[in-house]
Amino acid sequence: MASASAEFWIAKAEVDALTALPAKGDTIRLTSRAGSPTYAVSSVQHTDMGDLNLILVWEDLPS
Repeated sequence: MASASAEFWIAKAEVDALTALPAKGDTIRLTSRAGSPTYAVSSVQHTDMGDLNLILVWEDLPS
């Protein structure tokens, strides 16, 4: 099994427009990337300026 991590930043203006905040265990699909990879949110970090930083984990399970 291979794994990789990434970060995804959401500015305060976009956070304020969300109807629900992301939570640990949620999934995010990056549709603009080749293959539309799906990541799991492993951590949500709130900044003192109201932004969110999501720590994402992608796992490539063997077939």
